[in-house]
Amino acid sequence: MDGPVRSPWPGLTVQRNAQRHGASARPPCALLDEDTAEALEQLITERLGVAIPARERWRKADDGMHVLAAGLYGLLKADGFEHSGGVIQEWLGRAAHEGRLAPASLHASAARVLGLASEELWRPSERK
Repeated sequence: MDGPVRSPWPGLTVQRNAQRHGASARPPCALLDEDTAEALEQLITERLGVAIPARERWRKADDGMHVLAAGLYGLLKADGFEHSGGVIQEWLGRAAHEGRLAPASLHASAARVLGLASEELWRPSERK
């Protein structure tokens, strides 16, 4: 793969949810930043023993908008990031290079975390 996968799905989801909540749409990078922080926060609060279960957290929060957070969390857990630690930017770069941040991979990871079938997660609209 030559560079990051380009997909419209993060921006579409942000726009739909922002409109539903009466807010202006944020750029897709804001969703990535927020959901990466949420995934890391979940790992940290689990280590501290004060976490809400991940499935419960993201199924209830913001009408289920944080599918990306659940997907990232699942990938981080699969890699043992909560034990090994590291620089999240480096982890994201490796995951992107390996194709693990592609929609199919993130959907599968999020579905496992959320206890839902992949088709029950939000899906990108067809491009017009």
